[in-house]
Amino acid sequence: MRSGSTFLMVIVVTAAGLLRAGAARAGQDLFELDRIVDIQIEIAPGGWQRLRRQTRAPGAGYATETFGPAPKSPFTWFSSSVTIDGRRFDRVGVRKKGFVGSLDEHRPSLRLDLGRADKRIRLQGLRRLVLNNGREGPSVIRQCLAYRVFAAAGYPASRCGFAHVRVDGEDLGAYALVEPVDKVFLRRHYGQAATALFEGAGSDFRPGWLDTFEAKNKAARRQRKALASLSAALTRPDAALLDALEPLLDLDAFLSYWALEVLVGQLDGYAAFANNFFVVRAGPTGRFQFLPWGMDKVMAYPDQVGPSGPLTIYSGSILTVRLGGIPEVRKRYERRLLRLVDRVWVADRLLAEQRVMEAAVLPVMLPAQRKAYGFVRGNLVDYLRRRGAVIRAGLGRAETEPIHELLPPPSWRVRLKGGKPAQRQGSR
Repeated sequence: MRSGSTFLMVIVVTAAGLLRAGAARAGQDLFELDRIVDIQIEIAPGGWQRLRRQTRAPGAGYATETFGPAPKSPFTWFSSSVTIDGRRFDRVGVRKKGFVGSLDEHRPSLRLDLGRADKRIRLQGLRRLVLNNGREGPSVIRQCLAYRVFAAAGYPASRCGFAHVRVDGEDLGAYALVEPVDKVFLRRHYGQAATALFEGAGSDFRPGWLDTFEAKNKAARRQRKALASLSAALTRPDAALLDALEPLLDLDAFLSYWALEVLVGQLDGYAAFANNFFVVRAGPTGRFQFLPWGMDKVMAYPDQVGPSGPLTIYSGSILTVRLGGIPEVRKRYERRLLRLVDRVWVADRLLAEQRVMEAAVLPVMLPAQRKAYGFVRGNLVDYLRRRGAVIRAGLGRAETEPIHELLPPPSWRVRLKGGKPAQRQGSR
């Protein structure tokens, strides 16, 4: 009996290993450093005009407008034919995505679902692709570099490459081609498709904020109570906080995530602004891990300065405020940040990657894109050269660097009372 059980376990383990290996290979060469994927989209007459004009009101779409569930997306799917590097796919779903700059009517950010009509359809194992227009940060290169820094640190992160996009013959120029965080991504990193996945957009574990998390799969819908458990743990006093968090949060992984957001200058992420992230309940322990997302405004300010010098910690979310206030955790964070600077912030390597990407993507940029990139290129090169040194200089004063107050949730709604701007909605 025991030998039979052992044999069965070997089969299961082997199958799981093969599943993960297959997922790891999925789409690999789509995201090569110097590859430009050619994407041509054809939509039925009038479809593109309707798609690109779909939008949301300023600020709408953040659940923190009401602190209720994330509002339904205003974007609809359009059936199209898509040719990718010469391979044609019919009945592909295409829709607009994102907030603010992604909503550009001329070059909107897009989602592609190759298997919208037939779930069996894949391209190199991938069913979905994300096309980011780079409008918010006028360089599709910066976000790809940032994702690569996470990956170089061994942290789960989307792969990122480049695409030359045309719609109904109209040249839309260069886009960042980003791997979505979906079932294939979860299998590649965690070996199981049922890992609970939540998306955060203006979301946090503060009391009253939990409905703002969007459950992205069935496992997440079944496990929403875990969000409340983590939120409750964060109300414990400092002396009891780590013990309360231990069964709920992968603290070691979070320290890496936190430090990496700081390293790449992700000022619109979870650590700094409680925005643009995913959380998963991963592995046999079921503890939460964070995943990076929406990294289009990174690597912009190499000399970020706080009240006491170079800024080496972001603390605009409940986890970073609470953990940053515990000396033991603060020291662990600083050691982790310094180790990542030594391990992954190799300026010569990053600059070499930037040059390879630039040489590949500049020829397919529109003139306006090239002009916008020209304005930020020097800043990007400066960031890559100097960020490591800036971090090291800042760590020398980290003991006296204050923890910042929690920021209010994203909101463009400012009501006037007595002629003066009122406190922004949702501010605590």
